[in-house]
Amino acid sequence: MAIYSAYLPPDGTREDARFIADGPAIFALIVPAVYLIWHRLWQPLMIYVLVAGALALPAMLVPSPWLGLLPALPGFFLMLQGRDLVRADLEHKGWQESQCVEADNEADAELRFFSMDIPHKSVEPVASLVVHVPWKPQIPAAAGIFPE
Repeated sequence: MAIYSAYLPPDGTREDARFIADGPAIFALIVPAVYLIWHRLWQPLMIYVLVAGALALPAMLVPSPWLGLLPALPGFFLMLQGRDLVRADLEHKGWQESQCVEADNEADAELRFFSMDIPHKSVEPVASLVVHVPWKPQIPAAAGIFPE
């Protein structure tokens, strides 16, 4: 079973929640550019193109099978961190992580999320969180080492 993070849009409606699974994104390893376009991650796409292009230059200039693997490194990074990029993009747009759901797939995660009975939280201002101490504790001097 996988753990899915449920993200609520800025207006807080539960019906528009998005679910993002934890773990590696294999699709990002196979076709990294398509993964970034699919999730509309434009800045990471530009960085990916620049880094993959820069790593492809040595592979084109020096014929070595090991240097041919260099352009795959950004895809490997996206496989490990792609879902975190999606989470960061959602949080940047104002979405908030609501809760985590354990499920086999995204459809089951939606069923579990919407079947949970979660009371609506109302935000009430707190009058004061400062605790006033009416007395000052007396700490004895440590054998005359510290002057008063």
